[in-house]
Amino acid sequence: MEHTPGYRVFAYWMLAAGAVLAFISGLAPQPAMGHELWVSVILAGLVPYIVYAMTFPHLRGSALTVPGAALVLIHAGLVANQRFLNFNGYEDGLIYTVPLVLAVIMAGLVVWALLNRDPMGRPWHPLHH
Repeated sequence: MEHTPGYRVFAYWMLAAGAVLAFISGLAPQPAMGHELWVSVILAGLVPYIVYAMTFPHLRGSALTVPGAALVLIHAGLVANQRFLNFNGYEDGLIYTVPLVLAVIMAGLVVWALLNRDPMGRPWHPLHH
């Protein structure tokens, strides 16, 4: 059995955390009936993590983990603010806009990773360049 490097395990945990954050943000409280599942919010929240997952074959080490950690921290701050501290039915649209901006940033990371690949096809690592 092949050993999975620690940075990859960390990146997988970032994907799991992102899925949980997207689900939490999609459970919108309703005063009369408990909670309502907003699928559009969940899908918008998952988009940056889907794009981030595209970097997995192309990056290693901190080049993979730091963007993932930043992504989760920014998204967690957004969910905490929009869902728990200032919930107003997501009227300001930030619950959609911020994840989509993060997805564009992650797409830039994918492009950067593809342009900086080793000529031998090995993933990019900050200590080897």
